[in-house]
Amino acid sequence: MRTLGDQFIIETMNIKALQRKAKEITKNEKTGKFNRRKRFGKSIGKRCPGYFINQVKYRFAMTGGTVYEVNTWSYKASQYDHVLDDTNKKQLSKRWHTLPDGRKIQRDIYSAFLLFSSKKDLQKPDRDRCLKHFENFYKKHQLCVQEIKENRKFILNSGIKIL
Repeated sequence: MRTLGDQFIIETMNIKALQRKAKEITKNEKTGKFNRRKRFGKSIGKRCPGYFINQVKYRFAMTGGTVYEVNTWSYKASQYDHVLDDTNKKQLSKRWHTLPDGRKIQRDIYSAFLLFSSKKDLQKPDRDRCLKHFENFYKKHQLCVQEIKENRKFILNSGIKIL
C-alpha cells in the first residue's frame, strides 16, 4: 500500500462494538427459527484490524508517509451522500450505495472517494470537490467492477456478484 501513495486515511470505528452479542433475541420471519445473537467476534479475531492498522502506521512512519485518522463523530464517510449533501445510516449488510439518480456504487470504495474529497482537516466533506471529481471516479469504479467480473475475481464482502 505504501507504494501506492504517501497518505493513508483511516475512518476510526469501535471494533469492540462489533464483537458484542446482540441484546435482543429475534426470530427469523421466513424460517421461524431464532436468530443468532453472535456477531463479528471470530471474524475480527481472524482478520485482526487493530494489528493491521498498527502495521500501517508503523510502516508509513518508517518510510516518511502519513496516516490520518478521521474522527467518525464529526464526519462518517460511509453514511454521507454527496448528491443530497446529507447523511443517512446504512446497515452493515448493505454493500452498495444507491445515488438518487439510480446509479449504484460499492459502499467501501465510495467511502474512500468521500474521504479523498474531504476538506483538508478531514473532519467535513467538501461537496464541491466531490461534485468535481465524481464523474471520473464513477467511470473508474465501473471499469474496476467490470474487470473483477470478467476475470472472475472473488473479493470477500464486496457485494460484487460473479456469474
